[in-house]
Amino acid sequence: MKDNKKRLSWPQLVAVVLVLAMVLIPVIGAVMAITSVNAQEMVAEEFSLERAKEFARENNYDIALSDLKHESSELGFKMAYEMERDLEKMYHATKSSKEAYQTYQARQGYITQKAEKGEKALLLTNKITELGTDLAIESAYYAVVEKEDIYNIKKKSYKNIEKQVNRSKIKYELGQISELDYLQVELKLDQAKMTLESSMADYKKAVMDFNKQMGLTLSTEIALVDRVEMFEYKLPTYEEMLNKFTGNSVTYVMSKDNVELLTREVNLARAFYGNREPEHKDAINKLEQEKINYNLEVIALEKKTRETVLDYNTLVSGLKVADKARGLYKKVAEVMAVKYETGLATDLEVVEAELDYQNAEVDYISALHKYKLFTEQVEKGL
Repeated sequence: MKDNKKRLSWPQLVAVVLVLAMVLIPVIGAVMAITSVNAQEMVAEEFSLERAKEFARENNYDIALSDLKHESSELGFKMAYEMERDLEKMYHATKSSKEAYQTYQARQGYITQKAEKGEKALLLTNKITELGTDLAIESAYYAVVEKEDIYNIKKKSYKNIEKQVNRSKIKYELGQISELDYLQVELKLDQAKMTLESSMADYKKAVMDFNKQMGLTLSTEIALVDRVEMFEYKLPTYEEMLNKFTGNSVTYVMSKDNVELLTREVNLARAFYGNREPEHKDAINKLEQEKINYNLEVIALEKKTRETVLDYNTLVSGLKVADKARGLYKKVAEVMAVKYETGLATDLEVVEAELDYQNAEVDYISALHKYKLFTEQVEKGL
């Protein structure tokens, strides 16, 4: 039988190949590009603490918003000053006896004074925003370092326990220990693996938090080069801390300025309305309310300063105890290893000593990072 299928001629085959090439080459190029991008994403972005803070300042929305608000405040102050000047000219030109109180306030410089206080508060707010951004980056940075250190401690401990379990398994197979003894040690390994996986999850979460603070994609690989070592810190005196907290408290500064403004308003109301008029009495009432608010701010700042001293003492004591504990449990683990070699300790005792030492190291790392972040907060007066 004859084959009825039509065969493509040589020119037709060439045409088909060219068409396929035109279709596949862009696809292959796109795949290679995606592969290249993925490869680039896997390269860790390296950050020192200072570089991280500089990067965040340049990309932080809160700081950008504060700068825009400051520009608006400067424009507002300029407009208030021009309005005061224009009203003063108008008053002297007309000598109107029906002047509104608000116009009178403006002519006396009250509106300009109020705008000045507002700009002062905004500048302080901008400063606190920048300090807060730095502290947030430091907190996120140290959190990644802390979680990474803890993971490495648990990883090392897991390997040590794994070696001990392998020894225990050999002894069990030789009939030197019971099945129960072996199963108890094996369970410790399973638990160590679970905590190791949990610490890796904590590390990945800390990385995502850091990337979010930095304005990076959550999947960005990072490498943080600065570590936290034991350091000495001299706590400022009570007066030094109180002055710093006071100077950086927006609510305190605003309340203090409001007392000054309202005192001026009482005087203006008395001059415009008279001592017995309700407008003057209302101004006095507002002033007394603000004085109470101011006193409450003073008390709150004094309380914060005293609490800072107490917290510092607690953190220092906790760090000293944690450092002492890790030294002690390290010696216990070393002694237990020697006793095991001479047949005076069981596999379970060696593993438990290792876990105690691991937990002591983790407690020390956590205490050290908490202490470090606390000192940064005190230095910034936040």
